[in-house]
Formats: sequence, C-alpha cells, structure tokens
Amino acid sequence: MSILNGKINVLQISKDLLFKGAQGVYMDITVIPSPNSEFSDYIILQNLSKEDTAKNKALRLLPNFDKSQIIKAEIIGNLKIYENAVLTEKEKNDLPI
Repeated sequence: MSILNGKINVLQISKDLLFKGAQGVYMDITVIPSPNSEFSDYIILQNLSKEDTAKNKALRLLPNFDKSQIIKAEIIGNLKIYENAVLTEKEKNDLPI
C-alpha cells in the first residue's frame, strides 16, 4: 500500500479562492508530479479563479501571445509517496476515513 503524505503552507492560500460547501469551506487544488525534485514526489497548486483561467485562455489565443502575461497558480505545498507503507493499528484507527 502506498501512502501520500503532504504539507500545505496555509499562509500561501488565496482566501479569495475558498468557497463554502454543504459541510465546510473548500479550495480546489491540482497535484502535479515532480519526479526530478529532491524534496517531494508531487507539488500542490491552488487552482486559479474562473476569471483568471478565462483570462489565460484568452491570452493564449492572441497572435502576439507572451507567456509572461499568464497568471500562474501558486505552489502551496508538496506530497511525498511512501511505497509499501505499513500502518500500525493506532495509525489505521487515526485515519479520517
């Protein structure tokens, strides 16, 4: 069994992108493999707003498209894979699911 263990720097979260759901406050994230990193196996990005995503799509359609104009998502954390991890009974009982 593989376990993903990660950290998110909550000081980097854009609170404007948090949204209220039926059972809490959420944010959308994207996890991207970072196989050449010495620090983690994946990076975590907070997704852009719908408006920023639309702006990026429109910019890409321009004939003189300049990549420096693209609004980039911030890296807010990372994940590490622990292959063949064996959980103790206490760890199994502490899992939120």
